[in-house]
Amino acid sequence: AGLARSVCVSVDAVGRGRPKEDARAGSPASADGGKMAYHSLRQEYMDIPLVTRAYTTACLLTTAAVQLELITPFQLYFNPDLIFRHYQIWRLITNFLFFGPDRKS
Repeated sequence: AGLARSVCVSVDAVGRGRPKEDARAGSPASADGGKMAYHSLRQEYMDIPLVTRAYTTACLLTTAAVQLELITPFQLYFNPDLIFRHYQIWRLITNFLFFGPDRKS
């Protein structure tokens, strides 16, 4: 698969082949107004294996939440004391989901 443009060959009335962009590629020149581009992007996302898609989505959402200051990196980092004594079990997973610098305010 991939996001590269796919090209097909159409045969005109004379019988000569000429390259024509496939409508699935979602090119700006297509008559669908970009709807196919959205469909292609969605299809590419859905073609990613389930575990990879879930992990990547969780990483993007976690990192975005920190960048938007909805949460802080200090709510995510691995701290055995907080995990085992205060039962903050999410820290076993969330430390693998954040990619970015700490925000020290």
